[in-house]
Amino acid sequence: MGGSRKRAAAAAVTPDAETAPNRAAPAGEMRLPGAEAHRIGRRAAAVRPREACGVLLGERAAEGVTVHRAAFCRNIDPDPERRYELHPRDFLRWDRAAARRGWEVVGIWHSHPDGGPSPSATDRERAWRGWDYLIAAAGPGGAIALKCWRPRGEGWVEVPLTPR
Repeated sequence: MGGSRKRAAAAAVTPDAETAPNRAAPAGEMRLPGAEAHRIGRRAAAVRPREACGVLLGERAAEGVTVHRAAFCRNIDPDPERRYELHPRDFLRWDRAAARRGWEVVGIWHSHPDGGPSPSATDRERAWRGWDYLIAAAGPGGAIALKCWRPRGEGWVEVPLTPR
């Protein structure tokens, strides 16, 4: 396994400047298949009130990110109703699966069971630059709202989410 993958797996959810991947986030949108958006919503509803989490597998291009698969990971955070932490083995398994298909991990997704689809303070402090963060939030009547965010400078920008 390459050095960057080992570093990513070792610190899959608590990155710092030493371990964060050196990936340039493309400008533009995130293209997400409707079937994958529905899978995220179903998973978020199934584990509520805990946070669901996983990785987004796909490809990067100048016009944005194309997601091919939203993979599920176990949430191993000690307080799973308020935070998430990807299980490192799950991360590695999906990273390898993506590489076999010529894809890569292009982002992280997680749910906010009782909050909106915006990054929390914890999300902001744990984020890796270069990845997109898709947040699924429970809405009225069980509907799931999805928004995509990208760390940029000292803040975050919303990334247009386009169904495909």
